[in-house]
Amino acid sequence: MQDNLSISDSETANDQFYNPNNLDDQFYNHNIVYDDGVVMLDRENSFSLNDSSQSSCSWSDDSFSSEEEPDTLFDFEKRLGDVFESTNMTHVQMKKILEVLHTHPCFRYLPKDPRTILKTPRASAPIIPSAGGEYLHLGFEEAVSIILNSSLQNRIPDKLLIDFFTDEAALDKNSNIRIWPTEIRIPNIDRSDPEVVGVWKGDVKPTDSVELMKPFVDDILSVNNSGGVFYNNIQIPFEIRNRSSSTFKSVESG
Repeated sequence: MQDNLSISDSETANDQFYNPNNLDDQFYNHNIVYDDGVVMLDRENSFSLNDSSQSSCSWSDDSFSSEEEPDTLFDFEKRLGDVFESTNMTHVQMKKILEVLHTHPCFRYLPKDPRTILKTPRASAPIIPSAGGEYLHLGFEEAVSIILNSSLQNRIPDKLLIDFFTDEAALDKNSNIRIWPTEIRIPNIDRSDPEVVGVWKGDVKPTDSVELMKPFVDDILSVNNSGGVFYNNIQIPFEIRNRSSSTFKSVESG
């Protein structure tokens, strides 16, 4: 997944977002790569194809060495995406292949949308002035859908619980640029990954927490008023768990 945001050229940081509330550490674990004015937010799905929660599957093809054998769903997705791209397949062809793979128990948890396999960037969003810096809003419903696509489908509940958090992620000790990603997580989906909803950047801390969170809050209200998150042709209701107090304090302090 790649999302564009104007940053300084060729800066790299692999940061684990600090969690002052002692939540699950994996919530804040993201690799952030800054290259030629682009911020790329990378994440990896970590559950194994041989996980006990899934049907027993093994790779018996002797043509793979132990180093080459994919042992996680993320590894397999990456190999599949490389093949899709290198053969210039159409999305219709990719989708048909994914439909066939889904008929086998080993692969029924692969994403059904080829764009998820290919990590197709989201539609371009405007960068807006916000709280003394610049803000790029990537989308609440889009972020939830990415989490659901990467989760075990039989573990998606009838109602989603949503945690959100924002805190500073420094590029490096000497950098003057401050990055504040806003993330969401669905704690009632076991082993689900967090996803970034928006990114703020500036030379100092955000000057106004209300202004900083306004695009996120407005987006949540809009999705809620429409009946919930639209996913697989159904509306899934959700509940935002209250972390706003600690979030705003972290912005306003210091």
